[in-house]
Amino acid sequence: MKIQRNPLTGSLIVDQVEYLDKILKRFDMQDCNPANTPLPEKYDPVASMGESTPKLRSQYQSVIGSLLYLMLGTRPDIAFAVIKMSQFSASPTEDHLNHAKYIFRYLRANRECGIEFKRDTLLRVEGYVDADWASDRNDRKSCTGFTVLFNTSPVSWVSRKQKTVATSATEAEYMALSDAAKQICWIKSLLEELSFDIPPVVLYEDNMGSIFLAQNPAQERRTKHIDIRHHFIRECVQERKVILLRHISTDKQLADVFTKALGKVKFQGFKSFLVANLTRLKSGGVLRK
Repeated sequence: MKIQRNPLTGSLIVDQVEYLDKILKRFDMQDCNPANTPLPEKYDPVASMGESTPKLRSQYQSVIGSLLYLMLGTRPDIAFAVIKMSQFSASPTEDHLNHAKYIFRYLRANRECGIEFKRDTLLRVEGYVDADWASDRNDRKSCTGFTVLFNTSPVSWVSRKQKTVATSATEAEYMALSDAAKQICWIKSLLEELSFDIPPVVLYEDNMGSIFLAQNPAQERRTKHIDIRHHFIRECVQERKVILLRHISTDKQLADVFTKALGKVKFQGFKSFLVANLTRLKSGGVLRK
């Protein structure tokens, strides 16, 4: 990673451009055609019914491993694509490999990107959480996606398949809320240990049904089957007052980028909130390492 400071704004910029150049060269993708999104819109991969060759499996796992390191460090914009394709590492096909390399095409087109941590006198922590119900056609499990922002900069992001099958969109969103709540509680606790006074964290959700379930302890017939661990969000909202749930329209739900392969326009709109363009930052002042 490279850490630089913008002397004009005092912000810190973290990027892995040199590492990206290295893996593009390693997989012979430095001259590939650019792409506008990490995966084609609505791409839905299917699990292989046969066995992969050891060579294909090794190559695929090497590609995914390289992308994972980049995604976990400074590129939340490729989180969904990388995690989605990593689910086929045990028995990949040529189609899986081609779409894993499709992520390289997007990265080449958006090479100069990193995370900008802005300087601010006020400390603001907020989260966005979403779920895509029954989105995996192989086992019909839903996808959870969320991000936590610190002064509008992402410090935590998650895209993963839920461990159990949700029977409704509300249930899938409710389980995603509990996952996000656990991460928010940890971040809030860490900041308080560092003597920062953090008010209740606003968590944005676009499903009114899941917000109602979290704010009301009534045990209805449709919620009794939900695993007890997913009711953690209720404790955070009602008893501990750690989280404030707020409804947000789907068009403004930033976490949508972590749950599905979006089209160019919507993806580019959300991407601007997650990663910064280093070329633009450099034009505003010389960055210092």
